[in-house]
Amino acid sequence: METRFPTACSNCCAAQSAATTHAALVAAVTAIDGLEASIGQANSSMDWMWLLLGGALVFFMHSGFALLEVGSVSVRNTQNILFKNVVSPTVSAVLFWAFGYSIAYGNGCDDSVSGFMGSSCYWFMADENIVTDTGYDGGWYAGWFFQWAFCATASTIVSGTVAERVVFKVRQSPLSRS
Repeated sequence: METRFPTACSNCCAAQSAATTHAALVAAVTAIDGLEASIGQANSSMDWMWLLLGGALVFFMHSGFALLEVGSVSVRNTQNILFKNVVSPTVSAVLFWAFGYSIAYGNGCDDSVSGFMGSSCYWFMADENIVTDTGYDGGWYAGWFFQWAFCATASTIVSGTVAERVVFKVRQSPLSRS
């Protein structure tokens, strides 16, 4: 069998081929590392979006509870029930922001630290993990929204159990009077 290149040239070509292959492998590994980093960021963003979507779906349970409660009470208590269903998530948002999140997550507002009745992170702003070099970490707020949605829904369920038993006086507008 006849070779096209002399032996010295084939050794030279083999060395160049090995160097080219090594450089290609290094470039591929670098590209894969960059791809893994961007996949990690996308996964984090998708986790946040899932928390926001789940929280929104739980929050929309309020409208279902409002309709259920209005259908279960007499007409004269309709405005009272609807007002309670608006006030309940509003008040629960302020109280959960101020105290509830810290109580739920204990000391340090960190999943790695267990505790009850946390001593830090009241008003949700005391922990340095929330603020990063680029601003606020959106994952903390998505988590807060998801947990608050359940807190607010629980308070709305309680308001439905006391419908027509506890009266929350609502100032009626002149248009609503018959």
